[in-house]
Amino acid sequence: MNKREFLEKLKKELFRLPAEEAEAAMEYYREYFDEAGPENEEKVAESLGSPKRVAAQIKADYAAK
Repeated sequence: MNKREFLEKLKKELFRLPAEEAEAAMEYYREYFDEAGPENEEKVAESLGSPKRVAAQIKADYAAK
Protein backbone atom coordinates (compact mmCIF):
# COMPACT_ATOMS: atom_id res chain seq x y z
CA MET A 1 0.00 0.00 0.00
CA ASN A 2 1.34 3.43 -0.85
CA LYS A 3 0.86 6.80 0.86
CA ARG A 4 -2.17 7.80 -1.21
CA GLU A 5 -3.98 4.52 -0.62
CA PHE A 6 -3.23 4.53 3.10
CA LEU A 7 -4.38 8.12 3.58
CA GLU A 8 -7.58 7.63 1.55
CA LYS A 9 -8.54 4.63 3.66
CA LEU A 10 -7.63 6.40 6.88
CA LYS A 11 -9.74 9.42 5.94
CA LYS A 12 -12.77 7.19 5.31
CA GLU A 13 -12.32 5.58 8.73
CA LEU A 14 -12.11 8.95 10.51
CA PHE A 15 -15.35 10.39 9.11
CA ARG A 16 -17.15 10.38 12.47
CA LEU A 17 -14.53 12.45 14.24
CA PRO A 18 -14.94 16.23 14.35
CA ALA A 19 -13.40 17.70 11.19
CA GLU A 20 -10.66 19.46 13.14
CA GLU A 21 -9.55 16.24 14.85
CA ALA A 22 -9.67 14.22 11.65
CA GLU A 23 -7.64 16.83 9.77
CA ALA A 24 -5.02 16.97 12.54
CA ALA A 25 -4.61 13.20 12.35
CA MET A 26 -4.43 13.27 8.55
CA GLU A 27 -1.79 15.99 8.64
CA TYR A 28 0.28 13.98 11.13
CA TYR A 29 0.29 10.91 8.87
CA ARG A 30 0.92 12.95 5.70
CA GLU A 31 4.02 14.41 7.37
CA TYR A 32 5.04 10.97 8.62
CA PHE A 33 5.01 9.62 5.08
CA ASP A 34 6.69 12.74 3.66
CA GLU A 35 9.56 12.49 6.13
CA ALA A 36 10.15 8.85 5.19
CA GLY A 37 10.32 9.73 1.50
CA PRO A 38 8.51 8.27 -1.49
CA GLU A 39 10.89 5.33 -1.74
CA ASN A 40 9.78 4.13 1.72
CA GLU A 41 5.99 4.53 1.43
CA GLU A 42 5.24 0.82 1.41
CA LYS A 43 7.53 0.16 4.39
CA VAL A 44 5.90 2.98 6.36
CA ALA A 45 2.39 1.75 5.57
CA GLU A 46 3.39 -1.78 6.60
CA SER A 47 4.91 -0.58 9.86
CA LEU A 48 1.80 1.45 10.75
CA GLY A 49 -0.56 -1.45 10.18
CA SER A 50 -3.98 -1.18 8.63
CA PRO A 51 -5.63 2.23 8.30
CA LYS A 52 -8.63 0.78 10.10
CA ARG A 53 -6.48 -0.11 13.13
CA VAL A 54 -4.78 3.28 13.09
CA ALA A 55 -8.17 5.00 12.93
CA ALA A 56 -9.49 2.89 15.81
CA GLN A 57 -6.59 4.06 17.97
CA ILE A 58 -7.11 7.71 16.97
CA LYS A 59 -10.82 7.45 17.82
CA ALA A 60 -10.07 5.77 21.14
CA ASP A 61 -7.58 8.51 22.03
CA TYR A 62 -10.14 11.17 21.11
CA ALA A 63 -12.84 9.50 23.21
CA ALA A 64 -10.49 9.41 26.20
CA LYS A 65 -10.07 13.21 26.11
